[in-house]
Amino acid sequence: MPKKEVVLIGAGKIGRGYLAELFDVAGFHLTFLEYSPELTQALREQGKYLIIKRHADGTHSRVTISGYDAFCTQSEYQQCVDALCRTNYATVHVFPGACESIGHMIADAIRARVAAGSEEPLDIYICVNFLNATQIFTKFIEEKLETPAERAYFQEKVGLSETLVQRNGAIPQPEMLAEDPLVCYSSDIDFLPVDADPLKGEPPAGVN
Repeated sequence: MPKKEVVLIGAGKIGRGYLAELFDVAGFHLTFLEYSPELTQALREQGKYLIIKRHADGTHSRVTISGYDAFCTQSEYQQCVDALCRTNYATVHVFPGACESIGHMIADAIRARVAAGSEEPLDIYICVNFLNATQIFTKFIEEKLETPAERAYFQEKVGLSETLVQRNGAIPQPEMLAEDPLVCYSSDIDFLPVDADPLKGEPPAGVN
């Protein structure tokens, strides 16, 4: 199984404007799983987008993200599950209302991994701003696991790590949006603090 794949669940400010750059710099191929069909299609059609980072001294720098895949969780569910089967790393940055559907999707990926005989770990970095996220996702994952083998894989091979999202996103200025409708405007924090205890594998560069 390739080690240089990451699946980013949610293509909003955190996923597109923060985590995508961290993993891109670390040499990962990016796959976005996004609820909005319109945003998914826009990501595909453009094939790239711009991140503009503001620095403490008032200057800005620009990063272009390209070469990614994007799938819609509403209409391309199986492709989303397949993407989660091919990776050792995933990130989750969604609203609370999406936890059930995303938890079930992760469970379906676990079931598929077990059916395929996979022994590879899957570390999931939870990048949300609500409480008890690990417990919430665990509940929705576990309720769809049916066999002892699936439950054992979840306990032994899947890590749910809560993180501290450090990079602040801002509303892009009109001239930025005129240049790129998908532009992300953010601060320049270039690392992601995580809870390392639940991890089953080695965190990539920039994730510590």
